Amino acid sequence: MKRGWMVSVIVSAACAGPLTAADVGRMDRDGDIDGLVEGWRSSPPTPVARRLVDAMARHPDDARCRRILMEAARGHRDESVRRQAMARVPALTGTEVDDALIAGLVDPFPSVRRQARSTLARRMPGAVPRLTSAARANASPLVRSAALTVITEHALRDAEARASAVGLLVDRARRDDDPSVRSAAVNGLGGLNAVESRRLLIELARTDDDPTVRLQAGRALSKLDAPPTSERAIVMVLPLKNDTSDPRLDRYCAQVADLVAAEIATSGVMEVLDRAKRDAALDELKRIGSLLYDGDRPNAPQLGRFALANQIVYGVVQRTGLIYTLILNRMDVSTLKLVSGASVSIRGYRDDLDRMKTEAARRLVARFR
Repeated sequence: MKRGWMVSVIVSAACAGPLTAADVGRMDRDGDIDGLVEGWRSSPPTPVARRLVDAMARHPDDARCRRILMEAARGHRDESVRRQAMARVPALTGTEVDDALIAGLVDPFPSVRRQARSTLARRMPGAVPRLTSAARANASPLVRSAALTVITEHALRDAEARASAVGLLVDRARRDDDPSVRSAAVNGLGGLNAVESRRLLIELARTDDDPTVRLQAGRALSKLDAPPTSERAIVMVLPLKNDTSDPRLDRYCAQVADLVAAEIATSGVMEVLDRAKRDAALDELKRIGSLLYDGDRPNAPQLGRFALANQIVYGVVQRTGLIYTLILNRMDVSTLKLVSGASVSIRGYRDDLDRMKTEAARRLVARFR
């Protein structure tokens, strides 16, 4: 009894002045949770507060320590203490822990947001329900996009989580009103090789209101496995119409078509109609007296009756003064309508024609994806 009284006196004397890291270390070794709690309530300086966070994290079964860790993670005035608290809570149970970390995803300091995301990743799959709710309904786009990223990373490690993750990503890519969240969603679909989302990604790459989302959707498409040959559409690439009054450019128009066909075939996104079959169809058009182009549009009804392709790539080279314009379009044979967002237009001088040919082919293929 006398010895315990003496220890208490020594500890009290040591804590009579400002709390130090050494005091915290001593209380931690002695299991003095009361002292740790009182030390926290004394609003210690930041280095001591971080040490207290470490000490209390070693007592996860004590309700007071848990509560203080949550308070520190959610709202301590110093970002390093918030970050420290978030790093020390992954082993704690309870949805309030996930909620504190999700709140940290919108912290003003990037380092705190990164720590919150990292700790949430360590709490998977238990954190999936709260993160899914946050991805759908949290008011902050920072939270929604980060939640999608964490869920995607988890699905990459756990095959059983993939289906629900893809469903969530598709929903957010379609419905979220913030472009940063839609970008995170399409990135996730690409990362998960969600080939079932190909049609959606193509649509977003062409038509999303935000250029960043369109770019990210195109990049996500490039990550997907190429569709099986049986599922790919077939495209017929026609020689371009020479509308420059310069017959020397007839060969150039054919070269553009050859380059476009080669780029599409290399990309693997569509099957390209064999050139011999295409030329046979064009020869048949000539034989029956039909023109390949009706104005600037191909004679699609006549070409369609050959049932060789689902889509047609066609175009024209024009000249106005010294300026040349190269235009490429894609048409759906079944509807005779242009594919939305797929057209390419490049301008330049005569010396730019080779560059224009290469750039137009690259852009057209990018819009296939």
